[in-house]
Amino acid sequence: MILQVVAPCFISCNMVPAAPQCQTFNLPTLLVSQSPADSCRAPSAVKSALRMAPRGKVCHVSWKAEVAEIREVSAKASLCLADLIDTAASKKSPLAGRVWLLSQDAKGTFEVQKALDDCSDEEERAEMVAEINGHAFQATQCPHANHVLRKVITSAPPSALHFIVVELMSQGAKGIVELARHRYGCRILEGLIAHCPFGQISVMVESLLADAAALSMHMYGNFVIQRLLEQCPPASRSQLFQMMRANLVAMGTNFYGSTVLVKGMTHGTDAEQLLLARAILRVNGLIAAIAKYRHGKTISELVLPVLEGLEKDGAVKQLAVPPLKAPKTSSMSLNPRR
Repeated sequence: MILQVVAPCFISCNMVPAAPQCQTFNLPTLLVSQSPADSCRAPSAVKSALRMAPRGKVCHVSWKAEVAEIREVSAKASLCLADLIDTAASKKSPLAGRVWLLSQDAKGTFEVQKALDDCSDEEERAEMVAEINGHAFQATQCPHANHVLRKVITSAPPSALHFIVVELMSQGAKGIVELARHRYGCRILEGLIAHCPFGQISVMVESLLADAAALSMHMYGNFVIQRLLEQCPPASRSQLFQMMRANLVAMGTNFYGSTVLVKGMTHGTDAEQLLLARAILRVNGLIAAIAKYRHGKTISELVLPVLEGLEKDGAVKQLAVPPLKAPKTSSMSLNPRR
């Protein structure tokens, strides 16, 4: 038997395969034992490069099909490692590495806020937020970065805001109170109160409740107390209502304190609203003092519906009396840090 062998080709995907070289040599004719099952199988059913031929004829071994497959693979575009790296890098924000720097800039802050809104997924947003980690307190004091921090609070899940709570609490209880009195810091506290579960900020809330009376009559602190009335659990809200009833005269005759009283009449339970309304009516001229402010004009609409009979008639008469004047020392004693 004469056997003709075509050498297999192993080529790079970027090379065009050359024509295979053939070698022909003689093999002695051997008898191959076959099982009965093999003898029954049709020759065409056996896929092999070796083709049986009658004795004395040339038998060819060819890898033409394999070479054709290699050519087909080499014709396809190859995927390089650089392509994979570029694909992964393309998911990063174009502001990567510059988030904190831009956040402190008057124009850059808008770029960062927009980029946070345009993030394709939470992973991309988390990478941006990570660049603010360690700068949370600084951001509360910055006229530009505080807007970025507020955007983070409203766009990221509460679990991603833990670093902000930790950094602010590192300032201590007094630091939290001072933050509530800050023109930018109060906004950050409001955002955390509105978007974080109470358990995450409970220590922070305790610090605010301890100085709630003074904060209620502060230019910026009153917004934080109002947010607490809206969001805090019943136990904490009950503490705020007790504070309001104990400081009615000072708060009712104060521009900022009266806004907190109005908020209390809006967000308290029926029982809490009734107790507060009765306490206001017991102070002659107090309801008229609240009503003289722009935001206090709705106080009658809030107080009258919760009263009945003689109490309601007394409230109507109270609205007609001269408004109570603010004590000269009450606000100063409650708010010594003005």
